[in-house]
Amino acid sequence: MKRVVSIMQLPLPLRVLLLAAVAIPLLIFAGLAGFEQVQARHRAEARTLQGLSLAHEHAAQALRSHDLVLRRLAEDLSGIPLDLIDFSVGFERYLQDMAEGFGDIVALHVSDATGRVLAGSRQTPHDLGVAGRDFFQAHADGGGTPFVSPAFRDPASGAEVFAVSRRLSGEAGGIVHMLVRTDALLGFWDRLATEPGDVAVMLSRDGGPVAHHIRDAGRPPPDPKALAAAAQAAPVTAPAQAALIGGGSHLMALRRVAEAGVVVGFGVDTDTVRAGWLEAVGLYGAVLGAAMAALTLLAAAVATRQQALAGTLARLRAEEARRQEAEETLGRAQKLEAVGQLTSGVAHDFNNLLTAAASSIALAARRATDPAQIRSLEGARRALNRGADLTRQMLAFARRQKLVPQPTDVTAVALGVVGLMRGTLGGLHRLDTRIPIQPVWAMADSAQVEAMLVNLAINGRDAMPEGGALTLAIAHRQVEAGTALGEELAPGRYVVLSVGDTGTGMTDAVKAKALEPFFTTKGPGKGTGLGLSMVYGSAREMGGTITIDSAPGAGTTVSIYLREAEAPPAPAAEARPAAAERGGASIILVDDDAMVREALNAELIAMGHTVVAAEGGPQALALLDQGFRPDLVVTDYAMPGMTGMALREAVKARHPGLPTLLLTGYADPDVLADLPEGEVMRKPLAEGALEARIAEILSRAPQGPPAAS
Repeated sequence: MKRVVSIMQLPLPLRVLLLAAVAIPLLIFAGLAGFEQVQARHRAEARTLQGLSLAHEHAAQALRSHDLVLRRLAEDLSGIPLDLIDFSVGFERYLQDMAEGFGDIVALHVSDATGRVLAGSRQTPHDLGVAGRDFFQAHADGGGTPFVSPAFRDPASGAEVFAVSRRLSGEAGGIVHMLVRTDALLGFWDRLATEPGDVAVMLSRDGGPVAHHIRDAGRPPPDPKALAAAAQAAPVTAPAQAALIGGGSHLMALRRVAEAGVVVGFGVDTDTVRAGWLEAVGLYGAVLGAAMAALTLLAAAVATRQQALAGTLARLRAEEARRQEAEETLGRAQKLEAVGQLTSGVAHDFNNLLTAAASSIALAARRATDPAQIRSLEGARRALNRGADLTRQMLAFARRQKLVPQPTDVTAVALGVVGLMRGTLGGLHRLDTRIPIQPVWAMADSAQVEAMLVNLAINGRDAMPEGGALTLAIAHRQVEAGTALGEELAPGRYVVLSVGDTGTGMTDAVKAKALEPFFTTKGPGKGTGLGLSMVYGSAREMGGTITIDSAPGAGTTVSIYLREAEAPPAPAAEARPAAAERGGASIILVDDDAMVREALNAELIAMGHTVVAAEGGPQALALLDQGFRPDLVVTDYAMPGMTGMALREAVKARHPGLPTLLLTGYADPDVLADLPEGEVMRKPLAEGALEARIAEILSRAPQGPPAAS
């Protein structure tokens, strides 16, 4: 683990270098960000003014064209009494031809001084009047300048239009006006507004909207009230002058069209401007961040090198000490692994012996009729069961027994291991038990619980070199949420198996490291440091945990918490079926051990089955390839050349429907983890277990011999 050095512990030049490596890029970044913000504002203003110039020129030309049409019409009417054109068919035809010459003019009308429409380019009711419209009232004071109205929906065409009107000369008064589609402006504005949020507007003399276009309609438009207020102050003089307003969602520039009095505006979205600024700042930040990281790494490398040179001797000594400790730990682990492999190998061979003996006893029991012989066989069976328990404990120690938590009577397990614990303690130590008489059920693996209790007994014995008392107890405990135990365990009822001693106890520092693998307080060669860590790991695998209660001079109590379980239902007594009812199946039996093979062969024949024995996987496959079609293949797992698992896969490849049953006294639990539980049996076999399992497998198998692949 690298040593963390405070910056204040470094020499002054290194501290200055580190601070400069961070401060200088940050200052440059801040300056560039500020400069880019000003430039982004200037670019936005320049683009706004440029867009305004184009929009203003286009609007002025369009309105100038419309006003020329109105001027011409007014000149044509000069000196002609208006009552002569009152719905004159010829004059209306003249207006229609004039309107059709411009694609954006919806209608042309002539109204008298009272606002009554006298003629129009389209069919118009005789009682139509415009006296109340703003484009008529704008000329009430006799002004001769054209007027442009806010946009409105034309009822006749349904189009959005605005009106352009001019007063007729002479004493008779009256006006001529046209309705113009707003599309005349929007098409050009759409090509002008190229960035998201760009907006172009035209406001009437009093600030009313004539036309409006925004790129990306989902963005908010500028504030109409702010635009109307700014429109009143928009410059009229030189084209370069404009009112530039900001502060809202848009940066807007406004300019008045002198001839018509309308105001044209163009603006850019401040969010778009800000996004461009952030993109540039992000690029600066990436470049300067990389530079700052490089400078910081360089300064850190110099500082690290300085510290490395200063502490070389200390690190070498520490490394040497760690190397020696690692070598000792590795040696202990290798010894433990070697013991585990030796133990599992012995257990495997012993299981084969027990299997042969169990089959022979079962065969003899089928034929025995004398009560004395039956009692002798029962005694042999009990001795065999004790041997099976011993091999199970050996496999648990070697971690070769698959851990299967299930409802287990921990009272029976504890009582069964008491004798082994007393033998472990020796004459200087006393074993006291506080075990209930009635069964106590917990979710556990019985073999693993036995190994855990023996482990704790050994630890307790070693903690009492001068002798003392060891106590084995069983109790119940309710674990609540929110408690220290509740953080590690699910709330509920737990069974607690505790092993306490009256030994030297542990300090808080030792207790904090007690569950670490290879940690031990014993002298060299007197312990592996794996006892408590293995107990803890096993408890966690079974859904529980362990706690340690200890103090110097007050002894140690280690408590194993296991989930409480319901007692399983008692198995119903069933009469053993007659051989004629049980038998009749053809079986290939595969085992490399001749003694086991002969014993199992005799037992299967006694059950009424037809058996063909093979001493290995290749011989069994040869039988299948020669056309023999059994109902079941029963095979040992650990065999030279081809394991039982490999044989099973080869059988399934040839005959997918042919069932198999693996018998094992030693196998890596991970290898068999994917197999269905009903296809594996552990040696030695309990009385009647093989017969029942074969009957179960055959009852699930399809009728008739398996079809050839």
